[in-house]
Amino acid sequence: GVDRMSAVSDAERSAVTIDVSGPVPVVSAAAEMFFRRADHDAVVLADGKVLVCGGGRGHNVLAASTAGRVAEIWDPATDQWAMCAASSDPRGFRSTSILLPDATVWTGGGVSNPGEGTNLTAEVFRPPYLFTADGQLAARPTIAAAPAEVAHGEAFQVQLGSADPVSRVTLVRAGSATHGTDSDQRCLELAVSQTGAVLDVTAPESGNVAPPGSYMLFVLDGAGVPSVASMVRVRRPSPAQWQDLPSTDG
Repeated sequence: GVDRMSAVSDAERSAVTIDVSGPVPVVSAAAEMFFRRADHDAVVLADGKVLVCGGGRGHNVLAASTAGRVAEIWDPATDQWAMCAASSDPRGFRSTSILLPDATVWTGGGVSNPGEGTNLTAEVFRPPYLFTADGQLAARPTIAAAPAEVAHGEAFQVQLGSADPVSRVTLVRAGSATHGTDSDQRCLELAVSQTGAVLDVTAPESGNVAPPGSYMLFVLDGAGVPSVASMVRVRRPSPAQWQDLPSTDG
């Protein structure tokens, strides 16, 4: 077999996007990250951007360098990366990062360089969307009430804490990460209309897009500032609603 130590010793700046909207996935090169990384964490944020943090030059040279500590965020709308704050401690192999319902990111753990032991600390990263242009914490929209459970394609209402305009509603899968990987991450944009402090929202149509389970429902204001999430469970369809997927065999 392949020695994992040598297999990941050369970190990369490269990133790719995969378009699965058609019958054949299309892989395309995305903009490169600022830093070469291996064993890093990637987290889908409340607004659909992607935070990459931690890692280092390889499995045996971990996150003690500045490159491993400085976070960066990828914007899918522009295919651009932006550098953010640095972590207090190195976050290398076996570190974990996960989006919290308050739209911050918990990051912790990590095996340090050989002979230095395991990192037993944790810290919280506040993404730029929580701040104003002058660096102050932004006022946030609030959710006063939302359903605890919805079905695929269901129309439902969200009660806001005020009638201030909302620009977006997102549904972000609750995280489950290990070894720098959370293959179930997704941020879904929901159809929404607003009447005063009430939002009329439509749940995703299909379990292919939104598998049943727990999600964080965020509302974002005109400046892109997210609320604290309301936890919503997407209900499993009844057997009568199950559908056979079309065959892809030739």
